[in-house]
Amino acid sequence: MTAENLTPPETPFAKIRRNLIGSIGVALGVFMATSLINLALIGWMGHVDGLSLIGWWTLVMTIMSFVYIIDFGLRDALTRSVTLSESVQPLSIILRLCKWTFSISAILSIFGLIVVQLAGLRFDMCILGLLAGWAGILQVTSGWLISVRLGKHEHYWFYLKTLIRVIIQTISVIVLLQSTDKFLALGIGVFTGALAETALSIFAVSGQFSTWLKRDDRSEPTFREIVDLAKGFGFANVPQRLQEPILRILLTKFGGPELLGAFTVASKLPQTASAAISNGMRPMLPGLSTMSTDPAATNSIRLISQSLFLQMALGLPFSIFLWFNSANIFEIWLNQTDQNLVAVTKILIFGYMAINLTVPFFWATQAFGKAHIVGSFTVVNIAIIAAFCSITYYFDGVNLRRFALIVAISQVVFSLSIHWYCAARWKIVLESYWKVNWRYLLTLTIPLYLSNFILSLWNSKAAIHLPIAISVSTATLLVSFAQIAAVRSKRKNPSIQNQ
Repeated sequence: MTAENLTPPETPFAKIRRNLIGSIGVALGVFMATSLINLALIGWMGHVDGLSLIGWWTLVMTIMSFVYIIDFGLRDALTRSVTLSESVQPLSIILRLCKWTFSISAILSIFGLIVVQLAGLRFDMCILGLLAGWAGILQVTSGWLISVRLGKHEHYWFYLKTLIRVIIQTISVIVLLQSTDKFLALGIGVFTGALAETALSIFAVSGQFSTWLKRDDRSEPTFREIVDLAKGFGFANVPQRLQEPILRILLTKFGGPELLGAFTVASKLPQTASAAISNGMRPMLPGLSTMSTDPAATNSIRLISQSLFLQMALGLPFSIFLWFNSANIFEIWLNQTDQNLVAVTKILIFGYMAINLTVPFFWATQAFGKAHIVGSFTVVNIAIIAAFCSITYYFDGVNLRRFALIVAISQVVFSLSIHWYCAARWKIVLESYWKVNWRYLLTLTIPLYLSNFILSLWNSKAAIHLPIAISVSTATLLVSFAQIAAVRSKRKNPSIQNQ
């Protein structure tokens, strides 16, 4: 009997946990790359045309965000259905959805161009909107296609298509802005990126297409069947998609593209770090879906507690570093140190820290069949932002710090709401936090906080201070990880302590 035959088979929980950790590793690598590319693009735009161009770029993203609503939670619904049932034919549903989407979008595009021509509106801005809209449509359909892979825990395809889109999009925008009208350049840039992403998604599921074509039962799903599939997920997804565009519209209404550009710059760093870690948690949806018959089971709580630890172990160090070094980052990134932007960034850090803690329970709520609850709390979140930002503007005019404070408070309220529901419905919150390894977490964060605090007392130029801060923070984290690894090694091999 060989050694391979003596190796015990991997348990389902061990496989899910391995996929989660691997996904976070890949997600951090990909989103680190895409974040650096996006930050470089925004910094370049700031040097070329100031906050105004950044504001227009954000408006393009806003148009795409509105188009994302047509996803209606179907990407996540398809992911969960593929995980739970081998009999599901996702490609039949996806092709039906694409047929409807492209047909309706083509009709609306032609109608829109006719209206623009008759009304004598600015054609360049309308073309920008049209290209951004189609870029959003392509991203949505590529998300439906990639759900086939997500349901099988093959999340690396999702991260790869994101990376391809960002690279192509950035290169196109930079090249075109130097020779073309800025509205046309921005529109073509996002469209080419989305086109490349869709092409990769089609390639990713080409094998499934071949298998599907050989089947005899390729019946097209009805509209009712698709609506039933998205039930709950649609109500969760639509408010989530609307939240950021609504905030962007409010900021543009209050202060124009310049104010929107300023808020985009201030929120970009904490938002990007949060998104990188949160997207790495996507395997929790298919993973916890397999445990949905007993949400309070030991394996569910173990997976959630380990996800909480990963969120804090990866998110808190970045938040600490950004808190102490945001002024130096802005000086090098945008060639300016606006204390108002620094203050806004520090306020938003707290909001995104709350969101990070929500992510494991966010996916748990959807995996356990209560996705509509996420939608309800998101609607409350949007109402808080819209109401209080409008009141603040009415009495105090444009005040970016207060807008940021309202956003941060709304994020905290959303986080507490999700925590409360999961605690009341399944009693998994306190148990999950109790199982977090707080000793390891303190080992990582306390030395990093102290080292950055000490460095903050030393005044020097940003070009000198920031590299030193990065080096010291990295060294501190490496030492902390080494200490944790040593403790884990002693626990696994008690005999080492006696040597």
